[in-house]
Amino acid sequence: MTVKKVSKKKKNWYTILSPKEYGETEVGKTLSKDDKSIINRIVEVTADELVKKGSKDQKVKVKLRVESIKETKAHTHVQELKLSDSYLSRLVKKKSGKIDAVMTLRTQDDKKIKLKVLLLTKSKLPRTKKALIKKMLEENSSNVVSDYKYAQLVYETILGKIQKAVKKDLHKIAVIRKVLITKVRLL
Repeated sequence: MTVKKVSKKKKNWYTILSPKEYGETEVGKTLSKDDKSIINRIVEVTADELVKKGSKDQKVKVKLRVESIKETKAHTHVQELKLSDSYLSRLVKKKSGKIDAVMTLRTQDDKKIKLKVLLLTKSKLPRTKKALIKKMLEENSSNVVSDYKYAQLVYETILGKIQKAVKKDLHKIAVIRKVLITKVRLL
């Protein structure tokens, strides 16, 4: 019978900080034996905790990935931004139209992202109008995303400014109720 040696290395507390763009505020703490086990760890926070805009908005979740450790502070970057499924299910109505678009785009700082956009209309649309709206939606999205750096894109998406820019000119084809960016993910 073999006996395993158990290392009794002391664990340390590490403070997880938000990205530089959001003021490097504390978003959590974690316990670990060494620095290497924390690198690439993912922490999920709400957008309100990150941006600190004062609202109690819990529908936007942000995943932060730990990229470096300095002393006992873990520095992160935004990996993914996502709207909660419960929020999305409340928005989709029975007699309204829904158009989904999934795109892989590049930002101004040449980062590759996956963008998922949901467009809601007041009434159901014929296929030809849906196809035309989806084409315009993809063009508008690629134009808007290419104007922003990744960190700025995530921040503006949280505030809702990107959705307004993408929605521009789409109301000429049909009555658009809402344009939502359901997911922004760094590839």
